[in-house]
Amino acid sequence: VGNGSLSGQVTDPSGAAIPAATVTLTGPGHSTNTAQTDEQGRYTFKDLAPGAYSVAISIQGFSTFTKADIQVAKDHPQVVNAQLVVTMETQHVTVESEGQNLSVNPENNVGAVVLKGEDLKALSDDPDDLQTELQQLAGPAAGPNGGQIYIDGFSGGQLPPNDAILEVRVNQNPFSAEYEKLGYGRIDVTTKPGFQKYHGSVFTVGNDSAFNSRNPFVTDQPGYHSQMYAGDFGGPLSKKASFFFDVFHRSSDNTSIVNAIVPSANFSPTGSALAEAIPSPSSRTNISPRVDLQLSNNNVMSIRYQRWSNENTNAGIGQFQLPSNSYNSSGAENMVQVSDTQVISTRTVTQTRFQYRHSDSTTTPLSTDPTLNVIGAFTGGGSNQGTYFNTGNQYELQSQTSMTFGKHALTYGGRVRDINQPVKHTRGYKGTFHFTGINAYSIYAQGLAQGLTPAQIIAAGGGASQFAITAGNPVASANRIDFALFAEDTWRMRPNISLTAGLRFEGQNHISDHCDIAPRLGFAWGIGGGGNAPKTVLRAGAGIFYDRFEVNNILQAEQLNGINQQQYIVNSPDFLPGTIPPLNTFAGSSTFPTIYQIAPNYQTPYVIEGAVGL
Repeated sequence: VGNGSLSGQVTDPSGAAIPAATVTLTGPGHSTNTAQTDEQGRYTFKDLAPGAYSVAISIQGFSTFTKADIQVAKDHPQVVNAQLVVTMETQHVTVESEGQNLSVNPENNVGAVVLKGEDLKALSDDPDDLQTELQQLAGPAAGPNGGQIYIDGFSGGQLPPNDAILEVRVNQNPFSAEYEKLGYGRIDVTTKPGFQKYHGSVFTVGNDSAFNSRNPFVTDQPGYHSQMYAGDFGGPLSKKASFFFDVFHRSSDNTSIVNAIVPSANFSPTGSALAEAIPSPSSRTNISPRVDLQLSNNNVMSIRYQRWSNENTNAGIGQFQLPSNSYNSSGAENMVQVSDTQVISTRTVTQTRFQYRHSDSTTTPLSTDPTLNVIGAFTGGGSNQGTYFNTGNQYELQSQTSMTFGKHALTYGGRVRDINQPVKHTRGYKGTFHFTGINAYSIYAQGLAQGLTPAQIIAAGGGASQFAITAGNPVASANRIDFALFAEDTWRMRPNISLTAGLRFEGQNHISDHCDIAPRLGFAWGIGGGGNAPKTVLRAGAGIFYDRFEVNNILQAEQLNGINQQQYIVNSPDFLPGTIPPLNTFAGSSTFPTIYQIAPNYQTPYVIEGAVGL
């Protein structure tokens, strides 16, 4: 070991940094060291013995860069920058064995998918459509919560537009102790860093109903259209700083189709069909600037901010939901992410990340009348959603250290997350009447038209079968703190055999179970073709994965605890919409209050998953 060093930066033909490129350094005695470029495309080898070295830099889609006879001396740092050339496609087709691409690395399981560059252009530019496509690409996930999307290592954020994404990794290392959830169905999204040269793009997409087929359920549908605008721009701020700015806006003037059965003019028992189109415009906006800073040769920091907002008018309409059942909603989220990567030595890298999210969402119903739910026909009256106000703050701190020594790769770290969510929700405060069908409701509507008393309407078979209502204090607040620690070692026992063993420890407040231990194990055996290029790989893995007790459950237990709020269900009520009696008159066997509590001996639910693949 000496005091020599070699560093450099890898860029593409436009001067943009290339992250995750593999840099292989070969030194005296044919010894080799391998590193990957960071988000700025930089790499560093330290404590090199004096002598002659050669370097090779490679990444998919670019020609391999090589340089030999690099003389490394004590206290004389060497710098080798590389500008990779894009590999040109040809019409020549070569059929090779798939086994040449196999590996026993834990992240190279058969279901793993990596999308970058041109591959990402095949996906939608709209973030909502992009999220659906990525979830379909990931396939089904084990556990009750389905697939999870992580943006720059954090869960729960809003997916950025396609042109702000550098790379997408799906189903990587499914049984890793680093992951909170099972790796199957896991989607990791990495956003773009700044460029070394000024670079930008803009585009717009539009759609109009004139180019679409008519809806078969309505004869008269108002025109509708949508527009999408997006652009990005990035470049250097200085020799050691760069920026990237992305903006996206989508405006959709859509229509919602109602196809229901309502009372007829003569109050027929079968009712009459109703088909109409109601305008339901919506919009979404994303603004996301990012700055990347090289604080030193061994320290890179990135700071990213994103504001997301959406507006929906006449939401909740469609199929059986009538226009009076609609509501307007709006939401906004402000997020700040800070990531700091430090190269401690040629064998040790530490990454610390912090995220703060502030979100606001509001729902306002068009009508505050009781909801009328006529089974198999329509849902009318006011919206059962009620008025909703939600303001949340989330803090998350992560730290992870990766070390290599001999045949071992050790990763360890932890995470703490604090979610504070106050809410005001009047769901069900106006009550919901349930009717068994259109006939029962038609008798009720005819009785009102004839001026009959509620008792007479009920006697004729026009009453509701059930009435539900919620009352009390609509304000609640929850503060959930959860944490996790993990450690994992990947041991390359032989060139064709790897064994991964990890342990994860989790806990949270609000439940009695504060100690959840999750062991994870993975194994890969390359068969045939040589140790480094097997033709067949046998993989096996197993682990325990816990599900956190969600904030919504905590809020529900606080709201419906029998003190703050009370929920009543009355079977065969002797009153009708418009004549709801005071709640204190509900008594006897016809009243069923529902109370929610967190069990004092609640245990965190978990999934034990195992898999074997060849």
